[in-house]
Amino acid sequence: MATATVEISERLRSLICKQKLVVFAGAGISSESPTRLPGWFKINRMIFEALCIQVESYFGRSGYLDQIRTAINERREIGRFPPDYQAQILEEYAGLDYFHALQALDVNVRNAGHDTLAHLARHGALAAILTTNFDRLIEQALDAVGVEYEVASEAASYERCYRAIKAATSSKLPVLKVHGCVSDANSLVDTLKQRLLGRNSSLNRALELLIERHPWVYTGFSAADLETDDDYLRILPCAARSPGIGYVQWPGAKGLDPGAVKLLEKYSGKAETIKAETHDVFAAIAQAVEAPPPRFELAGKPDTDAIVQETLTSWAAGLHPATAINCLAAVCESNAMSFAAFEILHRFWKDVLPKDRKGEHFERYRQVHGRLGMGYGQLSLLEDSMSTKGEESLQNLLRRAHAGDPLAAAWAGTTCMWAGNRELAMQMLVLHNEKLEDDHVSKEVSVDCWMAKAEILFFYCEPEVILKSWPGAWKYAEVAGDLPRQAKCGALTALYYAEFDPENYKEFVNFAQPVFDRAARLNDPGINGFISLAAGRYLTRTVENPNQAAEELRNAYEALKVAGRPAWALYAQIEFAKALADNRQMDEAASMLNTANTLVDRWPILCVVHAEAVGQLNLMVGQKAEARTAFENAIEFSTKAGIARKAEVLRKALANC
Repeated sequence: MATATVEISERLRSLICKQKLVVFAGAGISSESPTRLPGWFKINRMIFEALCIQVESYFGRSGYLDQIRTAINERREIGRFPPDYQAQILEEYAGLDYFHALQALDVNVRNAGHDTLAHLARHGALAAILTTNFDRLIEQALDAVGVEYEVASEAASYERCYRAIKAATSSKLPVLKVHGCVSDANSLVDTLKQRLLGRNSSLNRALELLIERHPWVYTGFSAADLETDDDYLRILPCAARSPGIGYVQWPGAKGLDPGAVKLLEKYSGKAETIKAETHDVFAAIAQAVEAPPPRFELAGKPDTDAIVQETLTSWAAGLHPATAINCLAAVCESNAMSFAAFEILHRFWKDVLPKDRKGEHFERYRQVHGRLGMGYGQLSLLEDSMSTKGEESLQNLLRRAHAGDPLAAAWAGTTCMWAGNRELAMQMLVLHNEKLEDDHVSKEVSVDCWMAKAEILFFYCEPEVILKSWPGAWKYAEVAGDLPRQAKCGALTALYYAEFDPENYKEFVNFAQPVFDRAARLNDPGINGFISLAAGRYLTRTVENPNQAAEELRNAYEALKVAGRPAWALYAQIEFAKALADNRQMDEAASMLNTANTLVDRWPILCVVHAEAVGQLNLMVGQKAEARTAFENAIEFSTKAGIARKAEVLRKALANC
């Protein structure tokens, strides 16, 4: 195979002739023909497809998930569903089994980039190879030319590698696989949580030494991680101590990605871009260090995608059926398809085989089925509990709650709260607290339990516990590296400050804003909805900007509706109507409250909110008799629901009519 001529600057040529080179090989090196391994975005799509195939096979309904496939993949294509977010979702429900899926990338089809890299190593031009890739194609190329090397892909090997690099005595070429290797599923790093927790300290120390001592050439590396993590692999913090870098840009690229721009700006004055194919750049480097020209042959054109998809389909078929269902439902929920997620879960309930009704994955399924159905208010305890969906959703929550699941107990409490039954709601919270004391409860479950409790106590107007305990939940999520949970925790806390302590609302939001900004790329409508709801309530209560308040509450209503939180969406709709009234849009406000009136009976706790809003609107237009009636109704509803503080506020409003 002929190589194209690539010009290397005199500065970079001088550097690589004096000091051995470090090559940073990203996913692009394994995307060249004939390898053509799927990249980060594509492998996520293929894993999702494997789950769809498995679920449809279990249901015996080919094409059942076509609409869901289309909707989620469309969001993926426009950047509204980041790969590391999907990875975190699937890992949470599948555990180590998720990382076994990534082992589908273990193929045996090298390309010219791998072979020319091995050629440089064979002739002593390299100090180390770094790669973000899970595959073993670089190792195969090194084996083919007889290079001795040592792979570092997990904690113990990172420590050995660091010591060897520091001492500069090892005869073996370090191959640092910074995101792990397919040979060991436990070593793989792919989820948002893993990335936010940072990399191994020994790995980082080794990289700092390599940055200080050697010029680097980056190839096949989009630098996307640098867009959100300035400390990623110590590349940016150590730039001042680097002798220099070259950045290889694929010839067909229209421009540099933001992370690459950030990289080159940080290394300004000692960085250059080389627009060429990877193997051509390596051939030019070989020439610069006076090594023989590389020779390589392409080995046919296998359909790598088909090989990987077949392996993934086999992987999904080996999962417990409830695992595949849980994973698929979680992906739907995170893509603003909570109603579809519940339909998938309920279809499984109707079709599940007796042999599959056991094990931890099925028990997790029970909790998710109950949470999305009854806990989220998609189903009403009063109206739907006698239906198949409602009965099973509620029973699944209660079974898990009494079996020791604190989160199921908390969501069962939420279900009772929506129904206006304070006694049962608080009984469930007591049960939840007892179960939460178990030493085996994870930080993530503790945060989820806190959030469910926050929803309950918000409508009972009891903010003290939440305003006191949010730092603990926030810290738990932060320590776990769980950005989505931390953002959700922050959004609920902001709502509490807006509603019960508006004087401290802005201070809290300023504190939480960096997390909200990082979470924005997740495009989670639940997070966005609660943030807007908090902002709208704050603006309404402080009368700072009625127009902006109405806009925030409208956004909250739309987002929470999309998120599959119909009860919260109705609450936002009622508050939106009140904001319209504040803007003297009385007809629109009345119309919206009339619409809400047809729905509030599904969630009796909201009858209090609705009746109060009707009373306030009537009072604003001078209809005092109607206002008194509405406030009397609100007092009756709040007394029945056990909301003593709200009842007292309403009595004062009634007295002023």
